[in-house]
Amino acid sequence: MAGAIDPKTHASSPWAELSEEAQRDRRSERRVNLSFPIEIFGFDKSNHYFTERSVTINVSKGGCGFEIKTPVTARTVVAIRLVSRKGGQPFPHRPVLFMISWVKKMEKDRWAVGASKLQPENLWQIAIPEKALVDGDRGAAS
Repeated sequence: MAGAIDPKTHASSPWAELSEEAQRDRRSERRVNLSFPIEIFGFDKSNHYFTERSVTINVSKGGCGFEIKTPVTARTVVAIRLVSRKGGQPFPHRPVLFMISWVKKMEKDRWAVGASKLQPENLWQIAIPEKALVDGDRGAAS
């Protein structure tokens, strides 16, 4: 078989190293732990329309993470818009479309959700550094 590796003549694969590589964050963009009040619009697991307010757990140029009560499924599209911290009024910007990348069941009927942005707008209205510090990744300053 072309391209097959003969285990008798090939040294054992570095499985520990490959496993570690697979576990690393493969996102091309860094996440920043910032809390923005948001409103999510879309269709839930049962294809019923929902709208829910939440806050982001982290953001990046290409997406965000948040928790919601409404069960959703991966690969569905939702609209997200920022909400003012004062009075809960939406910002005048139009909502931005996101695709749900992953969903994880949490405690107390909550769902952790990762979403990827489908439109070029900068919903967060901030510049996100390329080398953002996330989840305790606090290396020495250079």
